[in-house]
Amino acid sequence: MTAASTRRAPPAPAAQIVTVAQERLTGAGWRVYDPQVSEGITCGDKMCATPRAITATALTARRGDTILNASISSQTAVDASYLSVELHRAPPPLVVPAGVLGTVLGAVAGWLVFGWVSRRTEGRRSRGTVNMLAGVAVVLWWLPVPLAAPQLLHHHLGEPHPAWHPYWEWLGQPAASLLFLVGAVCVLLALGLAAGTHRNTTPEAPAD
Repeated sequence: MTAASTRRAPPAPAAQIVTVAQERLTGAGWRVYDPQVSEGITCGDKMCATPRAITATALTARRGDTILNASISSQTAVDASYLSVELHRAPPPLVVPAGVLGTVLGAVAGWLVFGWVSRRTEGRRSRGTVNMLAGVAVVLWWLPVPLAAPQLLHHHLGEPHPAWHPYWEWLGQPAASLLFLVGAVCVLLALGLAAGTHRNTTPEAPAD
């Protein structure tokens, strides 16, 4: 990714800069999406005695596999940035099938591992602890998904996106990485207990 920004007063009103940018990008063969305008407040001094309303316009365009994201602000301060531009490559088409395949393989691998753990601890005193650790891990890993996925879908539908957000963001990562790490620790503990169950424990006596 390549990024650049300017730190000076804008040479023209923000609306004019957006219009000129759209015309030049379209003339150069870019597909320009509808700009998204958001409103905000800026302060003229540290005490914010004179707050001023400003607008920020997000401009998105794509040409081939290159995506351009520009932000144009209506602020007029000399020491602030009124324009920032980012250029990055769109994900290759194989990312989606590769992600689906990785999900399927991961699900199969997880099913095999949990099946092995279940067989390993069958009839053992550690079974309850292992089941609890595995259950906590599953909850912690999947809890961010119903929270993050609807918000990200709403975000995608509300703004133009030449490329979708990375797959891990739909899983609530890296925002919920702490939950993932705690779940991973629980899985490792469960695997450790299952691996050592024949060595450190004895089968439970059958009930009378």
